[in-house]
Amino acid sequence: METWSHDYCLKVTDFVREHIGYFEYAFFAQRVRRNQIIYLMDDPADRLFRVQEGSVRLTTIGEDGREELLHIVRAGQFFGAVCLCPDYRWDHQATVHEDGVISSMKAETFLRVFFRHEDLLQRFLAFFAERMVRLEDRLRQLTETLVQLRLLYFLDQQVQQAGAEGPEARVTVSGWSRVVGQVTELPAWEAEKLLQQFRQEGLLDWKRNTVLIRVDRLRARLQELLARPVRPEAEAPSRELSEAVS
Repeated sequence: METWSHDYCLKVTDFVREHIGYFEYAFFAQRVRRNQIIYLMDDPADRLFRVQEGSVRLTTIGEDGREELLHIVRAGQFFGAVCLCPDYRWDHQATVHEDGVISSMKAETFLRVFFRHEDLLQRFLAFFAERMVRLEDRLRQLTETLVQLRLLYFLDQQVQQAGAEGPEARVTVSGWSRVVGQVTELPAWEAEKLLQQFRQEGLLDWKRNTVLIRVDRLRARLQELLARPVRPEAEAPSRELSEAVS
């Protein structure tokens, strides 16, 4: 399992949480008391926990040696992971916050349950396939947004360099079609398609190397693209998008 990553374990954990009905009977429950240690930093990460009653606090130790609170896990919530890494260890610690009941399932127990139910394999594949499709769709949206932002920023820079004022600006861009391809990093036919889209929207027009830019529409589109909400699963790609256009 040399190529296995703990990130994969977190996805397996998500699968268990969403299909808890299959695994609930495999969790071992025990009553716990306030301040009881469940695991410490650097302990083997070998099981998934679920709070049935009470609460658990997850903490880490800062550089100054002080304990820092990460999260309070309430009844019905999970912590830990179904970790299939051979040597992975916790980078935080878990302590009982309020008296209650906590159940846990080891990774090897997960595997036994998984291979016991024939339909789980199909659900497992569907779980990851659905997320791949959703991620690909979101990445495609982000890529399209990034391409538009690159071109809009370029046009806005041309307006500023020309010192143009008013709702329209006429600028000269030597090698217009070639420059658009370089700015957007698109094949020629895709760059042309984007330009035609902007033309139809009345955002710009051009003849050879002379480009007429509707400044108010350009900046309105910039603001609209930058204001688009980003879902949690796309936070990393969105950061890359912001860095790429800045």
